[in-house]
Amino acid sequence: MTQLVDRKYSDAISAIEVLEAAGFEAKMAGGCVRDRLLGKEPRDFDVATNAQPDQVCKIFSAAGKKVVPTGFDHGTVTLVMPSGPVEITTLRIDLETFGRHAKVALGTSFKEDAARRDFTINAMFEDKSGNVTDFFSGQKDLADKILRFVGVPETRIQEDYLRIMRLFRFWARFDFAPAPGTLAAVTACRDGLRQISQERITSELQQILVSPIVGKIFAALNDCGILTIIFPEFEQKEVLVDEKAWKPLQNIVNPADRVVAALTLFIATNGVDSSERIKDLVSRLRLSKNDMKKILFLSEAMSTLPSAGGTQAEAMEFLDQADDAFSQKSAWPQVIEHYLNALSVQRQLNLDVQTKRVSSVEREKSHLRFAELPITTPEMIKIVGLQPGPEVGVVLLALRSAYRNEEWFSRPEGEAWLRKRGRTRG
Repeated sequence: MTQLVDRKYSDAISAIEVLEAAGFEAKMAGGCVRDRLLGKEPRDFDVATNAQPDQVCKIFSAAGKKVVPTGFDHGTVTLVMPSGPVEITTLRIDLETFGRHAKVALGTSFKEDAARRDFTINAMFEDKSGNVTDFFSGQKDLADKILRFVGVPETRIQEDYLRIMRLFRFWARFDFAPAPGTLAAVTACRDGLRQISQERITSELQQILVSPIVGKIFAALNDCGILTIIFPEFEQKEVLVDEKAWKPLQNIVNPADRVVAALTLFIATNGVDSSERIKDLVSRLRLSKNDMKKILFLSEAMSTLPSAGGTQAEAMEFLDQADDAFSQKSAWPQVIEHYLNALSVQRQLNLDVQTKRVSSVEREKSHLRFAELPITTPEMIKIVGLQPGPEVGVVLLALRSAYRNEEWFSRPEGEAWLRKRGRTRG
């Protein structure tokens, strides 16, 4: 990863040098500058310049580089470099804003461009020599771990109401505290979020849900009255956030699985428990069918978890269903167990005996769970003398359950088990 980032940085510097050689100013901008100052590896490098988009295209085409006019009307072209794309955007000024979209003019001033950005920590520029241009004390806010809007908070929010969610997303990512007065401004402007598309809201929400401090962030969202806007299902009730319950979910390594587990825990905490209500909520959030499948399984996991006295085969069937819902082997130790631990904290339950039982079966009996039965379905039908129909599935399930309960192992033992069952039925 580090080598790729180094190549991306080198390609961004090369782009700056080409623009400067043509007589223009160019600097790295925004998130990549912030991350470098934090000692983190930037995901991408963006370049800001006073060159116009058509000039940028001509300059790089003349240099033998491919450029794509990805956002030409808004001043952005994408330079195709060996390490990946580098976005080059002409400096801009907002002429009019409409709560999400803006009418912009292309400018020449780095300060005016910085003034239209959201947070001070995102409003910095860095030249090819590492010198930082910082008009709004972004470096100080980084050092103080403060999230501060550029200028008047209400003005920045009203320009683009999605910035409310971006505030909480950056808080979740960096654990920086909002500057004094920021949350009051967010609360005053919160209804503007109703203008934002569900896809945008969900994208920000997913990044919050994966955070190690998701409990704290959701508590703050709740205090600001934003959760009932994001989740109108809860408008007529008090929304509950149990910060302690989220902690076991941090043991889920896969971010996508952590998101669905955190969301399921939240909706379960607030009484959304029927499959129809869950489907409606997940569909409204524009989540995928795969996410829907995972959330439905998790929402029922406590009620379908085998009892401490359940059979080994019942535990294996539960593990099969978990693997199917998450499209992976060993979903139990990777996701389900941590989710049930979180739910135990939230509901003050003790599921230790049940979860330890399933864990031991998952750990010690996988060879049985994943093994093919020594007797095929056609062979079973012939031995028992079944006719095609629903009973075939019933007998097959019983045969597999007996195998998983270690009632038989070899083919002859399986045949004997089937014949005995047939005599019992007769």
